[in-house]
Amino acid sequence: MTWSNQKPPGLDDIFDRFDSPHAIAGDALAVVDSNAHETLSAALTGMTQATSALYIHIPFCPSRCLSCDHLTIVEHDQKAMDRYLKTLHDELALMSAKAGKAICINRIHIGGGSPNYLDDVQLAGLMASVHSAFAVTCDAEISMEINPRRTSRSQLDLLQGLGVRHLHLEVRQHSSMLDAMVLDHERATGQWHVEWSALPNSFIIASSSFRSARCLLEGLEISPDNMKKNINQTKGLIVAEAVMMALAPHIGRQVAHDLVYDCCRKSIKNNIPFIDTLLSENDISKIFNKNELLDIINPKNYLGAAPAMASRLLKNR
Repeated sequence: MTWSNQKPPGLDDIFDRFDSPHAIAGDALAVVDSNAHETLSAALTGMTQATSALYIHIPFCPSRCLSCDHLTIVEHDQKAMDRYLKTLHDELALMSAKAGKAICINRIHIGGGSPNYLDDVQLAGLMASVHSAFAVTCDAEISMEINPRRTSRSQLDLLQGLGVRHLHLEVRQHSSMLDAMVLDHERATGQWHVEWSALPNSFIIASSSFRSARCLLEGLEISPDNMKKNINQTKGLIVAEAVMMALAPHIGRQVAHDLVYDCCRKSIKNNIPFIDTLLSENDISKIFNKNELLDIINPKNYLGAAPAMASRLLKNR
């Protein structure tokens, strides 16, 4: 595995290292693993669940939004996109072959980037690659992120035919406003015209949200006993984040996240209180004793700025 402190990689950077599109980027850190198919296939075949979920990243975009922090590549060369899809097809095939048995998939999400920036042939080829590598269930939940400005009726019909049932629209109202803030010399038309649509819509959305909130709150009746009962139904899981934040200074945030996540799964699977799962985990019990953990998972101690905000609001009425 190669770690490099750099900006998120471009397409050439990805292929130059191990000829693999398997890359993760974020916070100026890139990871490329030439043996990803072996690692992932081993993890999937070792799972006890009968089915698995699959995420496919298509990084291509026609342009980059100023507010976007995803791994995206502005690319207009269809051959470069074909090359990525071909390598992705090969890696999925290697992963399937390495597993030695059929990997059953019941959920697929295709994100990006703008996956619908691919043309019809590329989209059909992508789904064919998935179906050739995995045993996709007939009722699989398949979703895709799409840019509404890049789609068409014929493309939507194609996606439906390919089994895509859920579309996640990339509507970047605030991104449009940020794009319009870039001031060129003698600011040209186009950018500032975006404000004509974005600004009024922002006020309409805000007004509608406030009106709905007022409608909900005016007739609200408070029942502390019911509120406490609802909170306790999760057996402490509702404050799992508090445990993660308390552990983070001791073992690191990502390790704490994974550790608490595993405890949550054990609590749900075995139907036991969250505190019991936490105490059974040596990496946690050696840092906090039972009383300290009970204090951490007490919802009263994890209200953040809510009490101060409520007091300020009531004071100004």
